[in-house]
Amino acid sequence: MKFHGAGIVLVVEDELGIRELVCEVLKRHGYEVETAEDGEEAFRIAEDRGKTIGMVLTDLIMPGVSGIELARQLRASFPRIKVLLMSGYSEDTLDEHGPLDPDTALLEKPFTTKTLIRKVDELMRPGT
Repeated sequence: MKFHGAGIVLVVEDELGIRELVCEVLKRHGYEVETAEDGEEAFRIAEDRGKTIGMVLTDLIMPGVSGIELARQLRASFPRIKVLLMSGYSEDTLDEHGPLDPDTALLEKPFTTKTLIRKVDELMRPGT
């Protein structure tokens, strides 16, 4: 059975074009979306919205706080939040930022809208 989007996704991406495209796709598939251009803004939004955010979809490498660090800090306050990292870098580059937590998923750039929705749906599906 196909899962239809439901829930709030916090999209954190420093590139405006990618952020806008990802948000548009998620909204078309039933998700409510909050956006931030960096980790600091994401922390403020998460504190305001609290437990209602179901997932953070974040770029891995951003100015300031990395996506990995953002995910770890958000999970400290919201342990049930789902995390999906986006990255266009090779695995060697990713290894320099430390290992991914076992419950963190990775979406490699460039990705199709179909791949984006499939991954988000998979993580946001109730019971996962």
